[in-house]
Amino acid sequence: MGSGDPFEHEAFLALWLSRYVFTLNYDTIEMKFVPTAVQLSRGTPITIAPAVLASIYRDLTLLKKSLINGGLRVSLWAPCQLLQLWAWERFPNLSPHPMPSNGKLRVEDVRKAIDSAEECFLWRPYATVVNNWEFSKFYSENEDSVLVESEQYLPHRVSMQFGIDQGLPGSVLRFNMAPELAWSNYNRPIRDAMVYIPSRLSESDVTTQYLQWWNWLMLAREEIIKGVLKKQHLRNPTRLPRVFLGKQGR
Repeated sequence: MGSGDPFEHEAFLALWLSRYVFTLNYDTIEMKFVPTAVQLSRGTPITIAPAVLASIYRDLTLLKKSLINGGLRVSLWAPCQLLQLWAWERFPNLSPHPMPSNGKLRVEDVRKAIDSAEECFLWRPYATVVNNWEFSKFYSENEDSVLVESEQYLPHRVSMQFGIDQGLPGSVLRFNMAPELAWSNYNRPIRDAMVYIPSRLSESDVTTQYLQWWNWLMLAREEIIKGVLKKQHLRNPTRLPRVFLGKQGR
């Protein structure tokens, strides 16, 4: 810092990307982040959030495999503190609340707390009324349509987070055969497209098509369970069959 080197800014951004954004190795600057650092130093807008989210999913997959294999030791490098903040914002029963003593919250069974959240889950936590909170332009009092000029935007996959009724996201063609192909496909700009942004006061739900699909899925699930019960009964008529029914069976 302060060396006067013409590439000082690029070096700082490469360190920041390697150590605090993707954190593949805390003590190493990854050369593959240098081109991104150069573009950022020149003022080129680059969407980093999807890549960070991908790193979180990568580490969650490693953690799941470790638990399945008996809790083998695994190193996680993704910024998992973002996952914790997300859970605190979306699940009020998990988040700590200020208390006169120390403000700490102890949850003995996180899975049970999440399963019992049900309607308490907040789809739009940043659109709620909070004292001394200045709302972002994305949470205006009135609905609006915004022109998307040069970014890839897929709000239909998480519609309820934007106050829009959730429909079936549909199949998305993947281009992940090679990193270069995936990036070129992701980096395509969308121009002259209008995105509808509902009012901050709008309450989202699901579309009729989504509801019909969900009811069909639940009906098919019940038929599968009945078939399993029938087969087990035929194998051993005197034994009471045990079938996992999810939350409904608890």
